[in-house]
Order: sequence, then C-alpha cells, then structure tokens
Amino acid sequence: MNVTVRLETTMQTLQNLGLGANGDVRKFYTQTVQRRLMKYLPYRTYGSVPKAVVRGVDLHNHRIVIEGEHIRYLNEGKVMVGHKPKTSTNKNLVYTTTYNRQAGPHWAKRLDQYEHDALVQEVQNYMIRRK
Repeated sequence: MNVTVRLETTMQTLQNLGLGANGDVRKFYTQTVQRRLMKYLPYRTYGSVPKAVVRGVDLHNHRIVIEGEHIRYLNEGKVMVGHKPKTSTNKNLVYTTTYNRQAGPHWAKRLDQYEHDALVQEVQNYMIRRK
C-alpha cells in the first residue's frame, strides 16, 4: 500500500486562513484594533485624534499611522515645552474623560493591557465564522 501526502506550502496555508498579505483576517484585525483603540484616545471639541486614527488606517499594509503634530505629545502623556521639536517635562497631562472615560497616554499599550485577550478572541471568532 502506498500513501501519498501533499502538504501546502506555508504561504498557501496562510492565504487559506486569511492571514496572507491581503488576507481578510489581517484586515479584520486592523479594523478591530482601530475600533477598540478609540476608547483610549483623548477627545476634545473637534475630535482631531480619533479622526486622525480613522484617516491613518492602512488596510493594505496592516497598520495604523496616526499623523499630526500634537499626536506624539498626547500619546506620551507629558506636558511638552519649547519650540519644535518640543521637549517633554515630568508633568503629566490631564486628559478630558468626558467622551472617553479610559482616555490616557500610550493608547496602543493600554489597548493591549486591557483588551488583549478579548481582541484575540474576537479575531478567532471571525476566523471560525468565515470558514
């Protein structure tokens, strides 16, 4: 008796799972991170930071690039002084939490700290549903 086993390449397996370069799972993950990240962002009158996040979603490269002069300062959470490039002080920023109760510094780290397991579960559920 002869048995022949054919295995797909790693790249084919990733593509089949939606994890390839343009895979739908990777796009879903990027969109999910963007959606969940919103609750950690400071929000003022015009919502410039959340709008910058929405503009910064790049589904083809699977990343979120938040651009703006004030973004780095707000993400660091320290009062900045001087002329460009500004330098940080030891004084913490006080975030307005009227719109986002969990607003604070280091948005991506906070998302990972508080929602890592839920995020992984959401992506796993998506992979199961898409079969």
